[in-house]
Amino acid sequence: MDVSSLILGALVLLAAILLQWRTPQGDPGGEPPSELDTRYYSIRTRRRRLVHLLLGIIGSLSIAAGVIGQGSAFFLIWAAVPLVVFLIVILAMLDAYQTHRYLVKKLPEIQAASFSDIDPEKGLR
Repeated sequence: MDVSSLILGALVLLAAILLQWRTPQGDPGGEPPSELDTRYYSIRTRRRRLVHLLLGIIGSLSIAAGVIGQGSAFFLIWAAVPLVVFLIVILAMLDAYQTHRYLVKKLPEIQAASFSDIDPEKGLR
């Protein structure tokens, strides 16, 4: 039994549970969301749930490796962990790209709301 793997696994599993519990679901509130907002927030929520699940899998694999102890299964399990981390990195890159696309599409709406208080002849109201 490898105690360090058990501790690491428990901490990662706890982090995954806390992230899932503390992450706001859906849109942040405020104004009624548009179709673009609704779609963006639902995809973001699904992707974040998947990341939390993958973190839980990493924690579970670490706990399993700690229980199994040194041996070939121990090394196979720890070889799988970087693959799962790689999936998390891919999902993070997809999330960044999706956020960029969302903000590019949302920019005209943000600008219209920001500049609606400005009268071209009188300046700010």
